[in-house]
Amino acid sequence: MTYLDEDELPNLAPEAPWRTDKRLQRAAVKSAKPGEVVETYYTIGALASALGKEPVTIRRWIRLKVIPEAPYITPPIIGTRGDAGLRVWKEEQIVLIVLVAHECGLLGRRPQSLDKSNFESVLKQRWQEHGWPL
Repeated sequence: MTYLDEDELPNLAPEAPWRTDKRLQRAAVKSAKPGEVVETYYTIGALASALGKEPVTIRRWIRLKVIPEAPYITPPIIGTRGDAGLRVWKEEQIVLIVLVAHECGLLGRRPQSLDKSNFESVLKQRWQEHGWPL
């Protein structure tokens, strides 16, 4: 595994906006036992922020199967979005997407064209290596 310092990839810094903006996070209780474990899940806005893209771009990439669909969904939110839940990702999934995008030259001031990169195939391979469903 290649480790990058925060200067090389500031979107992965602990204080990056997608990690600190509570509007982009959804907490989910994994266990109801004493000392319960709460995991934080992130919305499509957080993924977009981490990649330096707009949410509409991420939705298009999902529709085109460039990136895997969100593996988790929140319970329905009544009265909004047709009573649908939010698509959410774990932090480690967002970090993987950002790392692969960086490796494939899709981030930065002069990003490579998505069509000319191998982002989709590399991401799918790495995603499967983690055992996450596509």
